[in-house]
Amino acid sequence: YYPVWRRGTFKTRWDFKFFFPLGQGNPSLVPLSERFFLGGETTVRGYEPYRIGPKFNKRKAPHKETNDPTGGVSSVLFSFEYNQQIFKMVDGFVFFDGGSISNKEFHVHKINMSWGVGTRIELANRVPLTLGVGFPINPDDKSDVHKFFFSMGGQF
Repeated sequence: YYPVWRRGTFKTRWDFKFFFPLGQGNPSLVPLSERFFLGGETTVRGYEPYRIGPKFNKRKAPHKETNDPTGGVSSVLFSFEYNQQIFKMVDGFVFFDGGSISNKEFHVHKINMSWGVGTRIELANRVPLTLGVGFPINPDDKSDVHKFFFSMGGQF
C-alpha cells in the first residue's frame, strides 16, 4: 500500500506459488483439491473463478468434460490497484490484474490479464461490499470471461 495523497492509495500484490515434489514425487500426483487456481473477484478479476490455466483434454481424459480447469503446480499472480476515497464510506478503484497457472514445476505459462473499475462501500460494522467490472485482455475462451463481480468481506 502506497499513499499517493490524503485520499488516494496505490496497491500492489505479487504472489508466486510453486509445488516442488521431493524424491520420486511427481507434480501430476498433486490432488485436484490442493492445486492452484486463479480467476474470480479475489485474484484475476474479469475471469470466471478458477478458469485460468490448464483444462482437461478429452483425448487424455475421455471420461471428463472438456474445458474443466485442472489447476496447476505453479502459480503467478500480480495486481495493481488505485483506490480513491469518494465519501467517508465509499471508495472507487481501477485495477490491472494478471496471472498464470502451469502444470510444470517453476514454470510461468501464458499470463492472462484484465483491467477494470469498481467501488467499495462500507456497510454496518465496516464490512466492505465490493462491486466491479473487469475486462479480460487475453482470455483463452469466451467461457472464461465473467465481467461483473461482487463480494462481501475482505479487500484487495
